[in-house]
Amino acid sequence: MGFGRVLLCFTLCGSVCVDAADVTQRIRTTGIAVVENENLVRAVEQARRAALRQAVEEGVGVLVTSTTQVRNFAVIDDRILTATKGYVRSYEVVEQRVDDEGGCHVTVEAIVDLGQLHEDLAALELAAVGAGLPRVICVAEETLAGEPLAWGVVGAELQRIVAGMSDLLEVGVAGVAGHIDSSQAELVVRGIADVVPTQAPIPMSGRRVADTGLTTAAATLSLEIGWVDETAPVGLLAVAGRGAGASPRAAGERALRHAVGLLADSLRAIIAEDLRRRAFSIRVVDVVVEGPGVATDLDGLTRALETGLGPIQSLMPRGVEAGQARFEVRSTVGAFDLARHLSVRGLDSAAVEIQQVTANRLRFALRSSDPTEGAQE
Repeated sequence: MGFGRVLLCFTLCGSVCVDAADVTQRIRTTGIAVVENENLVRAVEQARRAALRQAVEEGVGVLVTSTTQVRNFAVIDDRILTATKGYVRSYEVVEQRVDDEGGCHVTVEAIVDLGQLHEDLAALELAAVGAGLPRVICVAEETLAGEPLAWGVVGAELQRIVAGMSDLLEVGVAGVAGHIDSSQAELVVRGIADVVPTQAPIPMSGRRVADTGLTTAAATLSLEIGWVDETAPVGLLAVAGRGAGASPRAAGERALRHAVGLLADSLRAIIAEDLRRRAFSIRVVDVVVEGPGVATDLDGLTRALETGLGPIQSLMPRGVEAGQARFEVRSTVGAFDLARHLSVRGLDSAAVEIQQVTANRLRFALRSSDPTEGAQE
């Protein structure tokens, strides 16, 4: 195993036994970690944690929730990702060794609690539905020592990680970190990565990877997770990855994948937690109103919306442009419920034509020459 090729990886082996009465699963897995700076104790601990995490992920892969089958990579929050003892009833280290290339291997046999996993996976899907099944776009910008790249590694890896959380999430990828509006996606994961060639040593050998004919690279990666309709991001992550390969590109791609992999657990946890926040707390809805007269009396239209939209907490005008008035609405219900309310009641004296509804955006037209007439009476 070449240096930088895999920092943490997992191997599933042996047979799997399911105890249906206790809703548990016995799984044997092997975690591998590179021994860095001759620190064997740290490598053993990293490999042990990697093996336990893989055991939990393997348990996730056999579960079927009420709405969809969860994929093998569908780990859902930091309890699964970092505190595996919440799902591992017990485990035993059955083998521990260090290979000739400095890789520490720890094999464990773990008893995984499928009942607790099932409850938490179902909770994630409930949160996703409650948040309006948001469309997620993974946007990535890659550079090589500051010069643009078109490898597409980061975007593809981010898409795989987010899509693996649940089949209910619609996940796409875009190659340029430009402007994304609510007609394209509700949740955006932006990644900015830079790859730099390096000369890395082989642990505990006194030699460099270049002596073996391989090249090495380092990659810095920063992630920003945020909703299109909210100004502040809900999460910021940064990490450095490394890789080795037969060519500079192969080494660079492995460094990028390594960096994304290091942030995968935190990324899933941030998204899962914020889906719960959006599902069970105040929501922000972008409301766009079209029609004759919307630009002539913004104050009157604002009053009409405050009384006509239904269960809202606050409404903030965001300006008028090209015959459209835009508002930021905070509500205990989502855009679909607001649209249903308008469809039934209209807006004071004006008839309403719903033109577009997404999880957090509502656009409608008023079919009246004076949409604020009812609010002024």
